[in-house]
Amino acid sequence: MKQRYIAKCNISTLVHHPKNPRHGNLDAISDSIDHNGWYGAVIVQKGSNQILAGNHRILAAKRSGMATVPVIELDIDDDLALRVLLADNKTNDLASYDDEQLVEILQELSAADNLAGSGYSENDLRVLLASMSKLEADQIDAFAEWSGMPEYESADMNSVFRVVIHFATSDDSEAFFNLIERPKKTSMWWPEHDGHIGSNVNEVYVADAE
Repeated sequence: MKQRYIAKCNISTLVHHPKNPRHGNLDAISDSIDHNGWYGAVIVQKGSNQILAGNHRILAAKRSGMATVPVIELDIDDDLALRVLLADNKTNDLASYDDEQLVEILQELSAADNLAGSGYSENDLRVLLASMSKLEADQIDAFAEWSGMPEYESADMNSVFRVVIHFATSDDSEAFFNLIERPKKTSMWWPEHDGHIGSNVNEVYVADAE
């Protein structure tokens, strides 16, 4: 792969790649350019001048009023150009963060009122801190937390027996409900129950157990 660094290139000569699947956040990129200036270079394919890395940075640069940008030109065929385009997007997606270090940096910038242009807001910092606090809470050793607690006994005071009845005919079903003098239902409590055990339960027919 041959490449050539071009110190400055007119933005109007660069072509946005028609197969770029990425959708960037122009507001965030423009905010970065406005606060931090331009850094890095755009990667383009020689001949077509199609942008392989930096499509949205060019759109943001136009929004910010820039006329020229640094460019690196790659002398490659179309297949390799597509792989470079995809790899530049995907390898960024595969990256991860050290959240503790990230929070330290954001707190430092926040204290100096310098978060603007970082891509992060005060709310982002609050969300990160809350997420880390929850993670720490989830990692608490329950056995250690409950060690030394008094013993207690739990008695099953509401044992229930469940009986499922299948009727051969509808007449048998009618006779059964007439016998117990209850309206015909798919399920019921029997004897009468003060409340339901669990949720999403209507009634369950339960036989008396001696």
